[in-house]
Amino acid sequence: MVVCHCQAVNDARIAAEVASGDVVDADTLAQRCGAGSRCGGCMPALEALLEQMGVGGTSGSVTTTTFAA
Repeated sequence: MVVCHCQAVNDARIAAEVASGDVVDADTLAQRCGAGSRCGGCMPALEALLEQMGVGGTSGSVTTTTFAA
């Protein structure tokens, strides 16, 4: 299932990143695979998914970038 449409990141990729042991919150996930780093619309879903996987929340420091059409 695609979780972050802007960066085309699915739940399998997120699970793989979590399994690596390097993801401690949504911010580090964004740094590793880009999920949640563009528009931020998927952040609630990312945080819920990470919580289900036993990973903490977010520090709130993810910077999103908005591109003009």
